[in-house]
Amino acid sequence: MKRFILQLGIIMIAMIMFIGCSSGDNESEDLSDDSMEEVTENEDETDEPEEEVKLNDDDYDPEDYQDLSIGETAEIQDYMVSGLHYEITLNKVESMDMIDDQEPIGDFIVLAEVTLKNLHEEETMDVRSSLSPGFGNQAPLNSVYLDEESDADLVEELNLMQGEIEPGEEITGTYLFDVEEDDEYYFAYHDKMVTFASWIVSFDEIE
Repeated sequence: MKRFILQLGIIMIAMIMFIGCSSGDNESEDLSDDSMEEVTENEDETDEPEEEVKLNDDDYDPEDYQDLSIGETAEIQDYMVSGLHYEITLNKVESMDMIDDQEPIGDFIVLAEVTLKNLHEEETMDVRSSLSPGFGNQAPLNSVYLDEESDADLVEELNLMQGEIEPGEEITGTYLFDVEEDDEYYFAYHDKMVTFASWIVSFDEIE
């Protein structure tokens, strides 16, 4: 009798262990499936293509206005829905040894004179807040002098670019840059995503 009870106990323990192992395998399979689904979802998110930059006009291509020369005009459209639309002409580039008795950090100061025409049918164009061109790797120094009342005479003398342009109107002004001497420079209008227009200026063309 005791032997029978012992055998029955062994059988019951074996059955319990078998059921426990089976349950563990199923849970492992479920966890594995969940992990695979999560990995797949992450891969799908990673593989999503970047949003394409969309310009207002399908026919407008900034590549048409790259590597221009002094005197040439570019038409520029911002890629935002309410973006700017204007023409810009680089009229001339001059140099100065110093401004108001202040010597440059680089080799000399560049004055780039441009003419801007607002082509937008409705929106007024704020020149100062909307535009910040570059000359080589340098940003313009205009804001340094436009913020000081004491520099009002200098602003007028150098005709620094400022103010607003109504639709259909145009304005001519200059941008200041502190630059190192080089054989060639790029004058460009751009933002973080698009170079809207650029001009090549050789050192010999700087007056």
